[in-house]
Amino acid sequence: MTHVPLLGKLETVPVTEVWSHEAYVFTPWLLENADRLGDALGMDLELTVNEHPIGDFYLDLLGHDISTGETVIVENQLQKTDHSHLGQLLTYAAGVDEVSNIVWVAPEFRQEHRAALDWLNTHTQEGTRFFGVQISAVRIGDSAPAPLFTVVSQPNGGAAGA
Repeated sequence: MTHVPLLGKLETVPVTEVWSHEAYVFTPWLLENADRLGDALGMDLELTVNEHPIGDFYLDLLGHDISTGETVIVENQLQKTDHSHLGQLLTYAAGVDEVSNIVWVAPEFRQEHRAALDWLNTHTQEGTRFFGVQISAVRIGDSAPAPLFTVVSQPNGGAAGA
């Protein structure tokens, strides 16, 4: 007799049901769970500072790839990408010395913003890499939600240091 496995159904959970506020909930969660983002990026990611001052502005997260020593900055948001956050990303990249990896995390990337990241990857100096990472949340049945990171834009070489 063949045993038929009982399987659950994977469901998407709105990110704002998991992380109710970008600055007060999502950014601190990313700071504490950098390894999950790092896995998606192919980095041994350690985030050490949140709300790092850049002039009159504040970078969401600053850290480094432990395996390469390269600096990593993260700009995150809980809504579809917008021009404001793209501008912030570039401002923060310009304000951090020797930044190698610039990461933008959002639940949905507009095609124009993916294209902008791709363009930056082909037009900036060697060793400067831009990543777009989509954040979503999933669960099976009544389980706790789980984060799901999907890289949607990256340098031609793939992961950091490649």
